[in-house]
Amino acid sequence: MERAFYNCSSLTSVTIGNSVTSIGYMAFSHCSSLTSVTIGNSVTSIGNYAFENCSLDSLVFESETPATLGFYPLSYTNNCPLIVPCSAVDDYKTAWSDYADRITCSGTTTDMETVENTESSTSSATKLIRDGQIYILRNNKTFTITGQEVK
Repeated sequence: MERAFYNCSSLTSVTIGNSVTSIGYMAFSHCSSLTSVTIGNSVTSIGNYAFENCSLDSLVFESETPATLGFYPLSYTNNCPLIVPCSAVDDYKTAWSDYADRITCSGTTTDMETVENTESSTSSATKLIRDGQIYILRNNKTFTITGQEVK
């Protein structure tokens, strides 16, 4: 469906289930509060401008196979990390060469949250906890924290 949630300012998080195969034209475009999206493993195409002008902190893709992208589906999305299965990173970087520098590995995520920097209200990051390892995704870079969590 085209423009399914277009300009929905109250939408903050979306999980697109495994029964969905396509994300339509401008489906989530201009959802100014949308910060987190998880896309199930059955999505095979993402339409033109699907997530344009969203304030995304992260975009998680569960499929091993990259979807076909329309025109500028991820334009003005805060340069958020595109988190894909570790075994598919190279495939995603090849298929989505315009976004290759934003693609990072996911593995099995057991916890994910946005973490606000208490010293600066303009800075936030996404914290992933996978297999006991903590990863911080900020400004299109991944940082790994080893040992125990620092509070």
